Amino acid sequence: DTVLSDTGVIIAESGRESGGGLEITRSSHPHEGTPAPIDLLPLELLLEVFRLYVDVNTPVRSLVTLILVCKPWRNIVEGTPNLWCHISGREGLNYVRKALAMAEDTPLEITYMFSQITKTEPAAFFAEINDRIGQVKSISAYVFHACHFPEILKTTPTPALETLHFVARWPDSENTNDVTLFGGERTSPALKHFYVHYIPVALGSLHLSGLRSLKLSHTRITSAEELLRIFIESPELQACSLKWLSFRTEFTPSEHLRILLRSWGNTTDAQSRPIRLLHLRHLALLGYPVSFIHFFLSHIQVSTLQSFDIECEPRESPASRLLTTDAHHLAPALRCCTATADKIEINATGDERWRIRVGMVNIQFFRRLAEPREVEETLSWVFGHQNEHFKTLSTSLAIQEFDQYEELICWLSLNLRVTNLANWTGFCSNKRSEHWNIISLLSCPVASMSNQWALPDLEFLNLDVLDEAAKSEILEMVEARHTFIRAQEDRGRGDVGLKQFKEIRLHRESYNVSGGQADDAEFLSALEKKNLTSPEGLLSILMESPALKTCSFQELDFLTGFTPSEHLQTLLRRQSSIGGRAIRLLQLLHLAFSGDPVSFLQLLLSNIQVSTFQSFDIRCRLRESPASELLTTDTLHLAPALKCCTATADKIEINAIRDMGLRICVGMLLIDLHGLSAKPRHVEEVLTWVFGRQNEHFKTLPTSLAIREFDQYEELIIWLSLNLKLTKLANWISFWSLQRSEQCNIVSLLSRPVESMSNQWALPDLEFIDLKVLDEAAKSEVLKMVEARHSFTQTQENQGRGDVALKQFKEIRLHREIPSASQEQAVDAEFLGALEKIGRGAEIWWEGVKWAGARTEAELAV
Repeated sequence: DTVLSDTGVIIAESGRESGGGLEITRSSHPHEGTPAPIDLLPLELLLEVFRLYVDVNTPVRSLVTLILVCKPWRNIVEGTPNLWCHISGREGLNYVRKALAMAEDTPLEITYMFSQITKTEPAAFFAEINDRIGQVKSISAYVFHACHFPEILKTTPTPALETLHFVARWPDSENTNDVTLFGGERTSPALKHFYVHYIPVALGSLHLSGLRSLKLSHTRITSAEELLRIFIESPELQACSLKWLSFRTEFTPSEHLRILLRSWGNTTDAQSRPIRLLHLRHLALLGYPVSFIHFFLSHIQVSTLQSFDIECEPRESPASRLLTTDAHHLAPALRCCTATADKIEINATGDERWRIRVGMVNIQFFRRLAEPREVEETLSWVFGHQNEHFKTLSTSLAIQEFDQYEELICWLSLNLRVTNLANWTGFCSNKRSEHWNIISLLSCPVASMSNQWALPDLEFLNLDVLDEAAKSEILEMVEARHTFIRAQEDRGRGDVGLKQFKEIRLHRESYNVSGGQADDAEFLSALEKKNLTSPEGLLSILMESPALKTCSFQELDFLTGFTPSEHLQTLLRRQSSIGGRAIRLLQLLHLAFSGDPVSFLQLLLSNIQVSTFQSFDIRCRLRESPASELLTTDTLHLAPALKCCTATADKIEINAIRDMGLRICVGMLLIDLHGLSAKPRHVEEVLTWVFGRQNEHFKTLPTSLAIREFDQYEELIIWLSLNLKLTKLANWISFWSLQRSEQCNIVSLLSRPVESMSNQWALPDLEFIDLKVLDEAAKSEVLKMVEARHSFTQTQENQGRGDVALKQFKEIRLHREIPSASQEQAVDAEFLGALEKIGRGAEIWWEGVKWAGARTEAELAV
């Protein structure tokens, strides 16, 4: 037996055969003498692990590493040829030869990807597999130039080849001859997937048949007849992509071709088409003459499509040359492509190019402007003449120049629901029309539309803003539309025919159209005020956004002085009568509100219906109490949704260091109230609202308290002592004033049992304290307080009391301000040393540095 020190495994060699399989003596751990866990696996399972580990991306050197682990592994790996069948050009030639030798007669999968890390030239790599071409199952290659197409594929048949995927980055411009594959012989029936890019393959001699996927890109073919023959002979075709192919002769559907198609079809059914592709799911035809695409669509019969993509150059309208009645039979097959569509995209940003996308249907025309008639013809063809479904879908429109699309905008306003508009260069020209541009069209009702507003459903706007005139027009447009909405709402009109903006995106080009530029911050601030104009509009947005997940309102000026109007209350009652609360946000996870007034926040919390919160953050000003102004019984329905925010909470944080302010944080729930001092009933009201009246869980959580002045919080300290488990206290400026009360401060309260608490100690669970110590009197009081509490604890322990009602300090942090409250200052080391003696192991920190006891002068020097 030998030991491999690198692996810690003992190898016991054995050459015995048993039962037709290799008998392997198990390895064991060199120290315990027990089998290694991996060796407990049966041989068949270990082999399956190796097979799952190896794929087309596994380099040969990784298999060589497995061989070096131990002899049993070497026997398995070297004795399994199909582990070596993936041959990659990323390997050096030595590894390629090793894999070919170990693969034996296993079908090979060849991969060559030209890149900076490729270690072998394509000619040398493919030369290595010349003798094994007969057992190649798949070839996937990406080369730099089309001239690198391997010669072996041009001259030799490949009976086992199932997949040929060959992509060249650049065409071979010097060689205009077609590439004949496989020595000109008929393709093997095994070939199912054929994809070439920039390789001018002679399709006629191939006689491709039985294909499952066909992809030809940027190459030339002799005639359409040889292409159509492939479809006739491949009825199982599932995916077809033909992009930018060029015919050697211009395509004209001759009578001979029509007769040939009828003979190929061999059917007497008048409704049947000669090219029957009932398994086709994906079809892409890009860059072809309109005549060929129309001819092809008119003669194919498909069952259902999952994606449909065409791009061509019609010289007339789509309905007259491409999407004619001859292609209407495809409408049922397109339903799958559009069934889950939630929007229509119309893009006319290119130079005389426009595109319509609906779900997985993409139709693009170039060298034509988008005219209303052509858009309508295309949508009618996609959805069917009897289908009005597309008129209910949200539509996004992107245009480059506006003047030429005025008619289109008006047609879209009357026929589609345009919610998104992007106008990239509406203000690009120095000579742009001052009175006729996209902004002026949106600013007032349009006479040619019976005085209706253009794009009434518009909610998202994306514009280029180049000069001061453009900024002024945008402000006027937003104000005009939102003023109209507000007027309709004030009249009690529930069906306002105009939507307000949810998002406005603005861009400014690097060049300047006008000599002067206004302050962008001033412009954006003015736009913000005009965009969000009323609480009613804000609540309307929430009502219309049921999928909202995050909502944050920060200091909204227009809410100042908010009082819910009768119209708003009627609107909320009408919405709530449908079922549940008026504002249903069942997917909302994060809610944040900061600002005034509390009346709007209370109205919001009373009318929203949510499922669960992950974070809840509200900050507002109160004048009375939380229970009377904000956390009323109308908001108690939110308690179940808040459980997620507090479920993992391990502490409660109460912060009252601000003047007239209270903040309570529990897990991911934060309630920050300012305008009133922190009184016991305020804290109790908030905690009861968060945890529920019947839930005592919060009384078991460690609580930390930070306060600024003590005198006004004595009542709070006593209440916390009786109701919460307060373990941390920070009193930032309890000794700030020279006239501070000697008898009533936080330290004196903690130094002895409190009479008003039935002679119990204040904050009995206190373990961490953070104080500011400014003068000698303060230092003396801190020493007395620590000694008193620890002496009581010691006495209880000496009496055998296991349930000592007073915790001793674990950490004491002290700070001293730069200005001195007293003229005489004691030596800090003497004070800290005394505190250390009576602290019973508590960590002492002074000015942010942990006290390590008195040190000698030599230690201080070091």
